[in-house]
Amino acid sequence: MTEQEVLALVRRIKHDFANNLQVISGYMQMQNYAKAQNYLNNMAQEMMEETYLFNALQAGPALYFFRQMISARELGIKLNYKNLTDENVELLKQHHEPWKSLCTLREEHKQEALALDLSIRVDENGKKIYLVFTSPAGQELKRVRL
Repeated sequence: MTEQEVLALVRRIKHDFANNLQVISGYMQMQNYAKAQNYLNNMAQEMMEETYLFNALQAGPALYFFRQMISARELGIKLNYKNLTDENVELLKQHHEPWKSLCTLREEHKQEALALDLSIRVDENGKKIYLVFTSPAGQELKRVRL
């Protein structure tokens, strides 16, 4: 990542964090403590999922997948990763994935709140790579071969 890309990512994170604090503050001012607690719980869960990326992967792949997760949020998609490895990140970058597929899924499901699990799978020969997008209930929504 270039310095400009790092700066853009930090700005996004700070912006999102400030928005989250405003939402919590609003709930507290309205004395809606249950909603504030629920919001905080959701934030904590998201942070745990993000921490997984940074603990499970090398720096470069972790940053790439984190940027994809943040970009998905901008599309109104809650993206959760399953079975990630450091491998094949360059191929994903070359194909602008998972971003391209996320944009397509957003178009196909315009009116729906989207929560997606993304698995990156390799065939038994190690030659074909698939992105598999599923709902949290396990329903496959999209499969992309790279």
